[in-house]
Formats: sequence, structure tokens, C-alpha cells
Amino acid sequence: MRTLAFSLLAAASMTFAGCDCCQKQTTAATVNMGAVNSACPISGRSVEGGPIVDYNGSQVGFCCNGCANGWNNKPDAEKQTYLDSQK
Repeated sequence: MRTLAFSLLAAASMTFAGCDCCQKQTTAATVNMGAVNSACPISGRSVEGGPIVDYNGSQVGFCCNGCANGWNNKPDAEKQTYLDSQK
């Protein structure tokens, strides 16, 4: 039983590892009307009140800092493909 509980806890932790969506505190700018998106490109959650990242002159909104960091680690080609899909 202990092994099952530990396994379930580990699986749940890995599921949410890329998104710290509960942590809205940030020193980064927050989303404004200039963001090209309303849903986070990483998690799909609302970007309202979350951080923004400027990429090639476009503001991309995120639900949390974890997703913004995930975006920063993506290849430039993948970022540009996402921006093109938002036009």
C-alpha cells in the first residue's frame, strides 16, 4: 500500500513539474492588452495576471513563471511557429 501511495504521489508531482501555476508572484511584467495570446502556450491555462515575455517584438503571456521559463528553453523555430499561429 505504501508503495502504491508513493508511486501515485511521484506521478502527480511529475505531471505538474513544468507549471507552477499556483505561484502568480513575479517580478516580471504582467500580461496586458498587448499580449498576442489569452491562453498559455505551455499549459493552456489563462494568462490573466501572469508574466509576459517579449519575443521578437511580440508579448507572449503565460499562466506562471514555470511556463515562462519553459518558453525560454524552447528552440527559436518553435517559438516563431507559435507566434505565427496567433496572427
